[in-house]
Parts: sequence; C-alpha cells; structure tokens
Amino acid sequence: MKNIPVSLHRRKLLPAIPVLLYFINLQYVYRNIFIKNNFFQRAILFFSKYIFVKRRTVEIKKESLSKKRNSSLNFFLV
Repeated sequence: MKNIPVSLHRRKLLPAIPVLLYFINLQYVYRNIFIKNNFFQRAILFFSKYIFVKRRTVEIKKESLSKKRNSSLNFFLV
C-alpha cells in the first residue's frame, strides 16, 4: 500500500478502480466480438432504436399530460 497515492485513500477511490477495469474490458469484448458479426450489429442497432423510440414516446406523453394540466389550470384561473 506504500505505492498508492494518499489522495486515492482519502477519497476512497480504490474500490472504483476494479469497476473501471471491468467496464474497459467490456468495451474491448464489445469491439472485438459484436462488431465483427453483422447479425449482432443489426440486433444492437434495432434494440437501441427501439429503446430510444420507447423513451421518446414516454417523454411525449408526459409533455402532453403536463400541457393538458396547465391548460385546465389556466381555464379555471381566468
């Protein structure tokens, strides 16, 4: 433990180092396996688009609900 900087000890960043290494390893696996296979490329693209569209529809629904609530409040305030 002599070689580890004191600032890392104080801020308790030492447990985060293995986690960072794990995610770096995941990125390596993703690049080398999934990108070389066209099926996996298309599947990842499809699901990422699906997740984005689903998230966007939820945001639109929330916006429309908030607009309806605001318009009804404005009606009562006038």
